Amino acid sequence: MKPKLKPPGTKRLKVKFDILLSTSAYKFIFRRYIKEIYDARDLKLNLKFEMERLFKHLDVELKDIKPSYLLNQRVRERAGNPDFVVGTDG
Repeated sequence: MKPKLKPPGTKRLKVKFDILLSTSAYKFIFRRYIKEIYDARDLKLNLKFEMERLFKHLDVELKDIKPSYLLNQRVRERAGNPDFVVGTDG
């Protein structure tokens, strides 16, 4: 049997994600902040998909994370913002 070859950069990528999996308070806050962005109203589906892929790769369930409430205090313009889908009825 031939040994499986790993693509270049795999170890570096693993190290980056191991940092996100640690129990540091900064990583915990980062996950909560990403969850809050994920729950934002009218966020484009491609951004939600990328966040789902990140959490899946980290073996973290989105439903198990409480969102932070840092963005609720900020007013964001949704019209003309490429990150949000704005309905045509409003």
